[in-house]
Amino acid sequence: MSLNLPIAVMQAGSLYAVAAGIGSALTVVLVAVSVPVVTAAVAGVLVTTAVRLGAVRFDWNDPEQGALSLRRRASRS
Repeated sequence: MSLNLPIAVMQAGSLYAVAAGIGSALTVVLVAVSVPVVTAAVAGVLVTTAVRLGAVRFDWNDPEQGALSLRRRASRS
């Protein structure tokens, strides 16, 4: 946290880190089972994009992020 502002990746409502983690994990697993690297990377990008777009479209949130947001709002009051 710099200048008392939360990191954008950790703000409530943004699943950037979760989407990136899922896509990265998929890429690693696919490479481990001998899928070509380019194919695994493309699959990882597609899954990452799908999770992120799903989060935006369907308002998916991480419960922990929501709790952090509520605590931050309460401290401002």
